[in-house]
Amino acid sequence: MKVCGLFFLSVLLFFFCGVVVAEDVADDYRLWPMASALLGDNSRFAIDFSSRLVSTTQGGHRNTGFMQQAGVDIHKVFSSHNKDLATGVVQLYAARIDNLNPHPSFFESDHDWELIKKINTINITALSRGSFNILLGHLELPYGLEYSIDTNTTLRQTAIIQNLGIKTDWGGGINGNINNIQYDFVLTRGSGVEYNDDGSPYAITGRFGSAFGNQSYFPSSGWGVSVFHGEFMQGGAKVKRTRAGIDHQWTYGAFGQLTEVSWGQDDSLDRGYLFTELNWTSVNEKVFAYTQLKSELKDTASGWDDKLTGNVGISLMHANGFNIDLQYSKDLRTFENKDDVGQIQLQFRFRF
Repeated sequence: MKVCGLFFLSVLLFFFCGVVVAEDVADDYRLWPMASALLGDNSRFAIDFSSRLVSTTQGGHRNTGFMQQAGVDIHKVFSSHNKDLATGVVQLYAARIDNLNPHPSFFESDHDWELIKKINTINITALSRGSFNILLGHLELPYGLEYSIDTNTTLRQTAIIQNLGIKTDWGGGINGNINNIQYDFVLTRGSGVEYNDDGSPYAITGRFGSAFGNQSYFPSSGWGVSVFHGEFMQGGAKVKRTRAGIDHQWTYGAFGQLTEVSWGQDDSLDRGYLFTELNWTSVNEKVFAYTQLKSELKDTASGWDDKLTGNVGISLMHANGFNIDLQYSKDLRTFENKDDVGQIQLQFRFRF
């Protein structure tokens, strides 16, 4: 009851902040004069709060949990004599979950606090005019649709997390834009959110395709080809994982369509993944609705098995940074004919 009260209290706080803050703030960091003075020109500073309710039903049992996040998002372009030298990104979030089961693997229990290091990188761009850059830090793996679309801290996700097993990792690599073809290749630790060298894990990830420019929540027409190879500690044993994927985005007026197909192996067992989304964006980009299908296919000792999940969601986005997300997910088929899972998520987010 106390946790539920905290959720609704945070919702009221977000609503109050959304009313108080001026609507036509073009740059986040203008709200913070001290941050503006410290970061200087070509910088952006934002504070990000979110409160999420997750209600999960399986086998007649319902579990309701909560996640609260508060963090800073800093973006800074370092330059000298009108020449860009590097771009730095810092995203540090404090997160708390209460009675959340299942929960992300970096939480140790259903009730836990964690400092989440999302994207924290430096991209050195001074070596060329964008055709060859060096990226270092805790970075997003360049694979599939998720790499070209910004779904950070939203309910909408354009990746099947079981495909690679990790989304961010520690390491470095190269990237650039040549004739409007964007390429990214990285070598990383293979441990995910937290740096851990137990078992000597590693991951090699790469993607090339249409140059979208900056990541956006909204789709753009284009394509990409991705590859992945790595070894991970999973369940006390090392697993070798290899993937290859193709993704495509298409837009027509207010409608967009996303598709990603991946295939590969975990050790010697085949794995396949299909993701597709149909979405609609209002003219003023304040309403975004989508429906998704996520399919997983795996080879097991007893033969082939598959899982199919459907998602339906809507995002309401206010000009002052106050967003409301609602998503419903339902298993349409499950591995080994286990009980299907249904889930409703509601999130209030305020970024200023």
